[in-house]
Amino acid sequence: MPQQASRLLRATSMQLIALGLLVLLNCSHPGRVQAQTAGEGTITGTVTDTTGAVIRDASVTATDVATNISATRTTTKDGLYSIAPLEPGLYTVTVEAKGFKTLKQENLDVVGLGVLGFNPVMTIGATTETVDVTAAPPVLDTDSATLGAVIENSAYSNLPLQASATQERDPTAFALLVQGAMPGTDGRLPSLSGTPGHQASLYLDGVPSETLNQQGDNRTVALNVDVDSVDQFQVITSVPPAEYMGAGAENFTMKSGTLQYHGGVLDLIRNTAFDT
Repeated sequence: MPQQASRLLRATSMQLIALGLLVLLNCSHPGRVQAQTAGEGTITGTVTDTTGAVIRDASVTATDVATNISATRTTTKDGLYSIAPLEPGLYTVTVEAKGFKTLKQENLDVVGLGVLGFNPVMTIGATTETVDVTAAPPVLDTDSATLGAVIENSAYSNLPLQASATQERDPTAFALLVQGAMPGTDGRLPSLSGTPGHQASLYLDGVPSETLNQQGDNRTVALNVDVDSVDQFQVITSVPPAEYMGAGAENFTMKSGTLQYHGGVLDLIRNTAFDT
């Protein structure tokens, strides 16, 4: 019995040590955990000089205007960089490289599920000099073949949203405004680009939000998420990227805090006097 107890104690000790090492390893790699966050955006591109030559080891920093949170990447030997994941919103990108003027590009609009291409062109000079570009670059997506649209809360919240005695205002109602979307069956997610009903996938902040036995069920959002809590939603009408599933996808991004106090007031009036 003492020998069995001793072996059991040693086995338990080894398991505890292995568990401790696993926890320590996970804690020492927080970036890996962050990289698994879905439903967010990306800024990517190539840093070059005015002759078109790529610039390696340039520092590219994306700063969220609303929260002042920054993420920095260094360009590869081919001048490439990719900054992800990024919360949807406006960003300022600062590019620094030895022997070149610092480039500061403002008003880059990052959307959920989107890849924003930005290719900085650096000018020879001292890094203490800054070229500040306030105008947003032309919106021409050359980094992704994904088709779809992004609808901001400020746009669809001003449109009439039907409500009934049993149904609150539905934030999923305006997916039909996207080109290629057709009414779905049973009032669920729309059919996208001619695919059968119940084939599209629903995401909430990039996390699949569906029932166990049915794909394309919008009720997990329609019945539980308030319209005013949605920052924007994105609809992919083409075949989604490999990290998503389904014949088309719809993702809802929730509002998050900023450096400024903000809020809203809503008064919902239902009266037959307003009927047309």
